[in-house]
Amino acid sequence: MVLPDDQIRAFLDAAPDAMLTVDGRSRLAFVNIEAEAMFQYSRDELVGRPIEMLLPERFRGRHADHLANYFVSPRRRPMGPGLELYGLRKDGTEFPVEISLS
Repeated sequence: MVLPDDQIRAFLDAAPDAMLTVDGRSRLAFVNIEAEAMFQYSRDELVGRPIEMLLPERFRGRHADHLANYFVSPRRRPMGPGLELYGLRKDGTEFPVEISLS
C-alpha cells in the first residue's frame, strides 16, 4: 500500500529529527518541521533552493562531489564519518550536525 503524499508529509513532520529531501539537481524538495526549527528558515524559504545554502562555505565545494557519488550508488550511509560537520542557520550561525543519507 502506498500512502498519499499528505500522509507521508504528516508522518515526516511528526519525526523527532530534522529531515530533508533533495532532488537530483541538489535542490531541497521537502523539509520537515524539525528542519525548519533547526535551520530557522520556513519551508517556503527552503523548498526549491540548493541544499548548499544550509552548509558553511568551507563545506560547499566538496559537497557537490559527495552528492554526485551518492546518486551513482544510493544506499543508506552516514556522511562524513569521523568528521566534524556543521550546518548553517538563517542568521549565519553554525552548529554541529550528524548527517545520514538514505
